[in-house]
Amino acid sequence: MKWIIKNKGIYRAILFLIILTTALLIGVIRLLDNENESPSIQYGVLDLSNWNEKQNGLISLCGEWEFYWQKLLSHDDLTYANIKPDLLSKVPEVWNNYRIDGKSLPGQGYATYRLHVITGLPAGTGLGLKAYSFSSAYSLYIDGELVAANGKVSTDRSGETGEYRPQAVYFKTPAKEFDIIVQVSNFNYARGGFWNNLYLGSPKAIALFNDHSTAEETFIIGVLVITAALFLTVFILVRSQKYSLYFALLCLIIAIVLDMAGQFALFSYFPGISLKLVIFIWYSSFLWVAYFALLYFHELYRSRFSLISVRIYPVVAALFQIIFIFTDTAFYTQYVYLLDYFVITGAICSLIIVLIGAKKNNRDGWINVTSMGILLISYVHDDLY
Repeated sequence: MKWIIKNKGIYRAILFLIILTTALLIGVIRLLDNENESPSIQYGVLDLSNWNEKQNGLISLCGEWEFYWQKLLSHDDLTYANIKPDLLSKVPEVWNNYRIDGKSLPGQGYATYRLHVITGLPAGTGLGLKAYSFSSAYSLYIDGELVAANGKVSTDRSGETGEYRPQAVYFKTPAKEFDIIVQVSNFNYARGGFWNNLYLGSPKAIALFNDHSTAEETFIIGVLVITAALFLTVFILVRSQKYSLYFALLCLIIAIVLDMAGQFALFSYFPGISLKLVIFIWYSSFLWVAYFALLYFHELYRSRFSLISVRIYPVVAALFQIIFIFTDTAFYTQYVYLLDYFVITGAICSLIIVLIGAKKNNRDGWINVTSMGILLISYVHDDLY
């Protein structure tokens, strides 16, 4: 630890990292507090009698929804057949974590979720929903009207078509009280169900939220693509600067990862892309993000450790890649945690490489220590979440 104390740059970087991490945690706490201001959903009912769209904005529909396992139910079924829910499910959550009669549910299957919404709004009032992905196909109804869907819901693997496509949809309330009914099936992924949040609000609020999210993601992706083009040009002009090539490839893969985790802005240009291919690209991208980061830092801060890392990592990554190619998505997505641990190991190796370089007083080493520390903390936080 003595070298850290002697090196003022490293000391400042660590201090900056602590301050930034504290600020991020405060921001997360405030964000959670803001979400808690939304009306609570209990026993499958959301009461919006006192809701003011101008003051309260978007409503996060997280809470207790009625859950009907192995049933694809319509509004008429739920209204007239007197069918009791199997449980009140926590949403958002994968249904693998639900228990019925003391047994955990499998990843593959189908189910219906229902939320009863009470409003003080007259029939015909315009509202909107911001929906992300469900695993792995869904149909969303307002009472008996279909207002949103991804893929084709089915009771068996052969009939299902999975799809991930975030969307904003708009509808008119059929009455002062109505049901939000979501039919979900999953035969493509290891975990199924209502695993992302759903937002309700006025058409204007939903449109603004959707446009802001898309614009923000498009801006970040644009910056990454332009940066990649710049560094690729540098490599073409000066072939000896391999780190420019690795950094360009790193930026491009990060752009893909961000897009797949957000609005699917890039993939919207490929409407026919299959869910299996989306999952394959998603899992593969994480493998090679860590690898190109290793190569990049190896070129900047060469050491015996960095040389060993860039030789071992691609061998293990290739084994993962072979599994992704030759097995079904429902199989290899069961082992997502092994992939996460492996990618985290790669990130830790990158951080160690940078620390070794900073210890040798390499130029800008402390800046990379800071950035790698932030990246690692963010990734581990995301995995834990």
